[in-house]
Amino acid sequence: MRLFLTRSESAALRRCISMLQVSRSGFALSLLLGVGALGSAIALGGTAAWLIARASQQPPVLYLTVAATSVRLFGVSRALARYLARLASHRVALEGMDARCAATSTTACASSPPPPCRVCDAATS
Repeated sequence: MRLFLTRSESAALRRCISMLQVSRSGFALSLLLGVGALGSAIALGGTAAWLIARASQQPPVLYLTVAATSVRLFGVSRALARYLARLASHRVALEGMDARCAATSTTACASSPPPPCRVCDAATS
């Protein structure tokens, strides 16, 4: 199993990205937000596990308040980061598809003239 892309897959990905005219900054932002969401999920799991294990020892409640607040913080930040990552990635994808559609229609219209419009010809006669 390969963890990274092969040379042919990497070349195909670069060709698709250049064809779709994807914004590098938008792509980087969506990737960064996704990494932030993953980091929050990992921190949430670790903090929650520690909190459960420590609470089983029945310490004074004040010892657990920071961990309980951290669990809430990581839970909210994970949801927020996932939402923002999806917004950013969908924006990049839709802008890329819009650019590709515009390029395709420009190429199609330039290669052959549109057929005559019979409705417009009948209205002017």
